[in-house]
Amino acid sequence: MKKLSSLCIALLAIVFALRPASAETFTVPDDGTIQDGVDVTGSGDDIYISPGVYTETVYFDADTVSIHGLEADLTTIRNGTFVFNGGSTMETVLHDLGFDGPDGAAISLFNGSGVTVQNVLIRDKEGTAAIFVGSNSHLVLSTVWAWNNSNGALQGYATASSNFGQIEIYNARFEGNALNGIPTMIPQIENGLLTYRPYQSDDRNQNFGGGIYLPLGGGRVSIWRSLLANNDVNFLGGAISGGNDANIDSTIVDLDLCTIFGNDAGQNGSFFYGRNGKIRLNISNSLFVDNGINAFVGNVSFEGHNVAWPNNYDIPGLIVEDPLFCDPDGRNFQLGYSSFCLPENNQWGEQIGAFGAGECDGVGVEAIQQPINFGLTAHPNPFNPTTTINFNLQSANHVSLIIYDLEGRLVANLLDGMLGSGQHSVNFDASKLSSGSYFVYMTTNDQQQVMKLLLLK
Repeated sequence: MKKLSSLCIALLAIVFALRPASAETFTVPDDGTIQDGVDVTGSGDDIYISPGVYTETVYFDADTVSIHGLEADLTTIRNGTFVFNGGSTMETVLHDLGFDGPDGAAISLFNGSGVTVQNVLIRDKEGTAAIFVGSNSHLVLSTVWAWNNSNGALQGYATASSNFGQIEIYNARFEGNALNGIPTMIPQIENGLLTYRPYQSDDRNQNFGGGIYLPLGGGRVSIWRSLLANNDVNFLGGAISGGNDANIDSTIVDLDLCTIFGNDAGQNGSFFYGRNGKIRLNISNSLFVDNGINAFVGNVSFEGHNVAWPNNYDIPGLIVEDPLFCDPDGRNFQLGYSSFCLPENNQWGEQIGAFGAGECDGVGVEAIQQPINFGLTAHPNPFNPTTTINFNLQSANHVSLIIYDLEGRLVANLLDGMLGSGQHSVNFDASKLSSGSYFVYMTTNDQQQVMKLLLLK
């Protein structure tokens, strides 16, 4: 569990591997549709989507392109799906997009596909899970907000004897998603095209897991520094549910530095329901507040220091403390400065939950619901052997600035402390390092951002 953040860094290092110097760009709609861009570009190329609403279902091939919107609330894919059907890798990246509209999933992965999704908003999907991951696929979600999806936010799915793959989630918000008896459709590829079929009896009951549902097949889900709030289901597992006695392999879910608030279920497992021990939930340094009764049902283990309020949910060892949220009704889960969950206020010096301290007066959901762009840049880049890293803070914040190599190893800790609002610069001297790619990992109390550096000696 303690290695989870390093794992995220290692994964991002793979995602931001060197791109060809001759990368081409394609602009939508000036040069054609999004599908046109995917069809004509090659590995290492970039597709830029202008602000607007687009209604395409887009099929991705083995080329590792990068898709850029302007902002998640300005470039919207409505009633369309981005489909990955084998061949793509995590070097394929979706940036700064919004998905909405009731028809179809937003993102579907099949047959060993991979994709990284960054700064994306997915909302108001119906009829099927907003994100579908199947058949040994690999998904990374970074600063993603899944909100108000009425058939669940994310589903990992395979046969009972196979593996749905690996899902990495960090700095995400899963809020207000539900599964309340509406028949859920299962995405599938038929003759090369995305279709949907109704749930069948061997798919197991669809009334499980309002936020994340892992019904069949083995796999691993890692959730780091994320919020799961106000997710609901009419039967079992308000936020996370999975496992089945038909499964051959178990599913493992790792939950680290997360905030869990207001989830509920009609019968059992207001936060988590694991069926017949076939899904294991590992929890570390997380915060549980105002969830319904019987919050944890199944195979659950706790590590580190975990806080619950207003009671310990009958789990020995959970520390009962009011976290002093700024405004949970307004979906502001930042903490008051005297919160026990801040490292300066507990005897272990550890952060508990996903959010740090915030200016509680007048800070509501509108101020925090969208991903923050720090304007993280470096000049020069490529560099030899020094570069200046620049970033902007909208308000005073605790900032950590760390450099990792391609293997996810820490090579420099440039900054760890409070800074005021405005523009800031930090020098990085790599004179003792070898040529290659390195990654700047910037963390504040409630956001993270990653940037690639190229050292050429």
